[in-house]
Amino acid sequence: MSSPHPTMPNHSAPSGHAAPSNQAGPTPWMTGVVLSVLSGIFTILVMLSFYSVIASFNAGVGVVVVLVAVAGVAPTVWVLRSRPVWRWACAGVAIGAAVGGIGVIIAGISAI
Repeated sequence: MSSPHPTMPNHSAPSGHAAPSNQAGPTPWMTGVVLSVLSGIFTILVMLSFYSVIASFNAGVGVVVVLVAVAGVAPTVWVLRSRPVWRWACAGVAIGAAVGGIGVIIAGISAI
């Protein structure tokens, strides 16, 4: 079977055979979970470090600034969550932000 146009290849499936699927391969669970855990730990450490620097001046301001920073990053994480590789990092960042946020609030309350 020849192509209708001489310079373009024929990409149609031969008769009796299914067209190739555009589905991705298997989900890399182990790599994804490792990436999620590492990005979550990194997020927690960044949030607590950021808080400790600002809290040296004022603990209440530290809590507010960290929560505003997380709110600023949230839209980017929300958009990237649908991309195949980034979804793992976004899951880690979301969980890390939740755990780090709780840690920052507890640290802020204990400093008052």
